[in-house]
Amino acid sequence: MEGAFGLKPPANFDWNATCIPKAWKAWEEEFSLYIDLSLTDADNKTKVKVFQYLIGETGRELCKTLSAALPADGELTLEWLLTAFRNHCNPAPNETVERYKFFSRNQNSGETFDKYVTDLKVLADTCNFGSARDSLIRDRIVCGIMNSHVRERLLREMDLTLDKCVRICKASELSKENVMTIEGQKTEVHAVQRVRQAQSAKQTQPAKCKFCGKPHEWKKLSCPAYGKQCRKCGKMNHFAATCKTKETVRKGIHSVAEKEEEPYQEILSLSSQKEDKHGKQLFATMLIGERPVKFQLDCGASCNVIPIQLLNPDTVMEKTEEILVMYNKSTLKPIGKCRIKIRNPRNRKLYRLEFIVVEESSSVPLLGNKAVQAMDLVRIQHENIMAIDDIVTTERCKENETWGKEDLQREYADVFEGDGCLEGKYNLEVDPEVKPVRLPKRRVPVALMKHLKVELESLVDRGIIAQVEKSTDWISSMVVVKKPSGKLRICIDPRPLNKALKRQHFPLPTIDDVLPDLTKARVFTVCDVKDGFWHVRLSEESSYLTTFATPFGRYRWIRMPMGISPAPEVFQHRLTQALEGLPGIRIIADDILICGEGDNDEAAEKDHNKKLRQLLDRCRNRNIKLNFNKLKLKQKEVPYIGHRLTSEGLKIDPEKVD
Repeated sequence: MEGAFGLKPPANFDWNATCIPKAWKAWEEEFSLYIDLSLTDADNKTKVKVFQYLIGETGRELCKTLSAALPADGELTLEWLLTAFRNHCNPAPNETVERYKFFSRNQNSGETFDKYVTDLKVLADTCNFGSARDSLIRDRIVCGIMNSHVRERLLREMDLTLDKCVRICKASELSKENVMTIEGQKTEVHAVQRVRQAQSAKQTQPAKCKFCGKPHEWKKLSCPAYGKQCRKCGKMNHFAATCKTKETVRKGIHSVAEKEEEPYQEILSLSSQKEDKHGKQLFATMLIGERPVKFQLDCGASCNVIPIQLLNPDTVMEKTEEILVMYNKSTLKPIGKCRIKIRNPRNRKLYRLEFIVVEESSSVPLLGNKAVQAMDLVRIQHENIMAIDDIVTTERCKENETWGKEDLQREYADVFEGDGCLEGKYNLEVDPEVKPVRLPKRRVPVALMKHLKVELESLVDRGIIAQVEKSTDWISSMVVVKKPSGKLRICIDPRPLNKALKRQHFPLPTIDDVLPDLTKARVFTVCDVKDGFWHVRLSEESSYLTTFATPFGRYRWIRMPMGISPAPEVFQHRLTQALEGLPGIRIIADDILICGEGDNDEAAEKDHNKKLRQLLDRCRNRNIKLNFNKLKLKQKEVPYIGHRLTSEGLKIDPEKVD
C-alpha cells in the first residue's frame, strides 16, 4: 500500500513499547505525514479504515471501546480517533512528579551538554513553570552540570540568563574537545586520567606475565594461558612452568600479600575454579533495581568489584587511583568507583555499597570481606580463632597477671567493633485510650543537611532504622545533636508518644545497693555499653510506633531509640538478664562495674582480671558491644553514679560539688 509519492505506510503501532506516550507521539507524526502526502484525495471513511489497519489488533479492540463514547448521531472521523487515542496514550501528567523529575535531573557522566539541556527543556514543558521556566532551567543547569569549574564561573556571573548560561557551557565543552584534539588524546567515558609515573613507566614495556611467563599486552584475553589447565596443580588459567603451588599446600588457599607503597586493594582470583566438597565458591543473588545479579562472596577481598555493563546509565562514577592486586600478584587498573544500592531478595534489606568498577570482561561481580559480614551473609566465629599474638598475650596474662588496654583490644577486638544486639524482641505496650499524634518535621540547618543524610544512610545500612513506605498512626519529630567529635546523634522527641506508652517498672539499682558488696574492692574497671539502647530490637508493630519525620522522608527505629519512657528500664532488665550469674559485676544504666577484691593489691588485681575476662567472654557470646574509648581499666578510684569508688571506700565526687 504505497501512496502517490511511493511512500510506505508506517509500521503497526507497538503497544509493548517501554514508553507508550513517546512511541505514540512518534507514530502519530509519521501517520499524519503519510495521510497528508499519500491520501489527500481520500474520503474520511477511507482514512479511518487505513488508521484501523495500521493501529494493529490491540488498537482495533481499543477503538471499539473508545467509540462507545461517541454520540449516537455522531460520525466517526479520523480527527476524533486521533484525539481519543492521544488522550488515552498521554494521560494528564502529575505536576508534582514531573517537577521532581526536573529538579533531580543531573548531567550524567559522559553526557553532552546539548543532550542535557534538551532533556531539561522537555521536562520543563510538563512542569507548568509559567514565566519562571527559563530561570529555573538556568538554575538546574548550574546545580546539575558535571564540570565544577564551569559551575564556579557561572556563579560569578551577576546577570546570568538562560541563553548566556547555555553559551558558556557549550563554549567550555567545545574548547575542552578542541584541546584534546590538538593534544592527540581520545575522549573516554569514565576514564581515570590520574596515573602515577611509576605506573606509566611499567606500562611502556610489557612485563613478563605471571600466568604464562611471556611478555604480552596486559589483558587476560591476550594471555596464551587463559582458559588452559595447569598440569601440575590442575587449576585454570596458568601454565605449569609458572605454577607456584607446592605439594604441601592444600588447593584453594591463596596467600594475600600487602603493598604499602601504593594504594592497592587486594582481591582473590576472579577466574572459575574446580569445586570440591569443602572448597566450593559461594554466590548470592542480589537485586540492583529490579534486576537480579549473581555476586561471588569473597572473604579474602578488601573491596567490592562490579563490571561496568551491570551499572545503570545514570550511575555517578568517581575517579580512583586504587589498583586491584589478585592472588598471583597481577594487577588490574579499574575504570573508577561508585556507590550503588543493592537489595537482598531474601530479607528485603537495602544496602548502599561502594564498588570498584572494572571493564566488561575483567571479572565477575564480587562482594568483599566487609560487605559480606555487614550484610550478615558470612559470620566470623571469633571465639574459634586465635592468632599467635593472642596466644602470647593469653599466656602472659595468666602467668604475670598484667593486662593492658592494648592487650585487651587485640584479644577482644570483636567486642569493641560493630553494633550489638541482644536476643529477643521487645513489644511496646500502648494505652488505646490515648489518641495518636502526627507531628510535622522540624527544620534542619542547611549546614547539617549533608551530614544528616549521610548519617541516616549509615543507620539504614547498619539495620538501626528503616524507611517507612506506608501510613502510620504515630509520627514523632526528629532531634539532631552534634557530638564533640563532629558526628551527628539522631534522636526523636516522643513526648506525645510517651503519654501512651506503658512502662515496665523494672527497679533500677542505686549506690546504696552497690556499696555493701564493695568492702574488699581495691581495683575497679568501668565498661560503657556502646549505643546501649540499640542492643534491644523492637517488634515490627512497635517499630512503626517510633516513626519520625525527616527532610528526606519518614523512618522508623528497628532498634529501641533514646527518648521513649520504657527504654532505660527495658535496657536495664535485658542487660541484667544477659550478664546474670557473673561474680563481681554491677550494672547501673549502661555502665558495667568490675571490682577486684582481695586482702592486697596483687590478689585484688588477679581477681579483677578473672572477672573481667568472664565479662568479655559473656559479651562476645551474647553479642554485647562495649565502647573502648570510654573504658576505664584497673583504676584505684573511678566516678560512679555521682560518687567516687576508691580502695579506701566511698568518697564525694568533687565535680558534683559547687
